[in-house]
Amino acid sequence: MITAPARGNDTTSSEGADELVSALLTASRALVGVSARSLAHVEDAVTITQFRTLVVLEGHGDTRLNQLAERLAVTPPLPCAWWTASSPPSW
Repeated sequence: MITAPARGNDTTSSEGADELVSALLTASRALVGVSARSLAHVEDAVTITQFRTLVVLEGHGDTRLNQLAERLAVTPPLPCAWWTASSPPSW
């Protein structure tokens, strides 16, 4: 279990911070690997942008276009343009 470093002792604090950063990097790499494997299975049918949109929709359920754009940190017309610009997936 990883906990926040204790305050007060700079050496302990620095070592704890290093361990925390290392653990976060490891977790981040694992999540990237899982995402890459998931995307590899659908790479011919879904673009990366569509995959990202699907991930956001999966996490939030029914979403209006302006909410989707906000969650993707883009302007509202972009998600619609991204989706319609490519051929529809053949699921």
